[in-house]
Amino acid sequence: MDVYIIRHGRTVWNTEIRMQGRLNSPLTPDGIEGAAALCPVISELPIRKILVSPMPRALQTSYLATGGKFPTTIEPLLSEMDLGDLEGVLRSEAEVMYPENYGYFRFEPHKFVPIGNGESYAQVVDRVRRLLKKILVNEEGPLLLVTHMILVQSLLCIIENRGLDTLRSTPFIEQAKIFHIRFDKISEDKFRANILSYNGEPCDQTFEFSL
Repeated sequence: MDVYIIRHGRTVWNTEIRMQGRLNSPLTPDGIEGAAALCPVISELPIRKILVSPMPRALQTSYLATGGKFPTTIEPLLSEMDLGDLEGVLRSEAEVMYPENYGYFRFEPHKFVPIGNGESYAQVVDRVRRLLKKILVNEEGPLLLVTHMILVQSLLCIIENRGLDTLRSTPFIEQAKIFHIRFDKISEDKFRANILSYNGEPCDQTFEFSL
């Protein structure tokens, strides 16, 4: 199954270096332009269905990038990580308010403790595993997923068989760029993933992973 993935376009809070999570801010003019620029490319792909995060920034990106031409389903499992009390906080403020734990959030995800009612990285990875199982068992591809940075990082961590401590060491997930991954089933719970495009650039990396 071919799965295409894009992170939402640039937002106002991205420019302010403010934590978003489940809260939202609108796309900037260049965020709108970047999402819309994908439309002629995506229109040529044999996509059967779009699964999109319920966050408004992802929904807007999805519409701009596809022209609303494909069947679309809102998928809660694609929601960005719930950042609890960090949501809406400037990075500079978070570094002062929670110096140790914020450091864990950025660089040592296996040590991060949710602040307020937020999620841990382990919970996000578990959610992405459930998403992959759902897609690879129940959906017919090709699919387009429109989601968020930490969700893409989590997915790559799973298929590349990396530990939770490496999740944030993934190369930066650019906004409004296409990832293309081809999945093949090996056995009941084992799959092969061939990454064919990474941040919109050609790639050829193959991994085997279990769910």
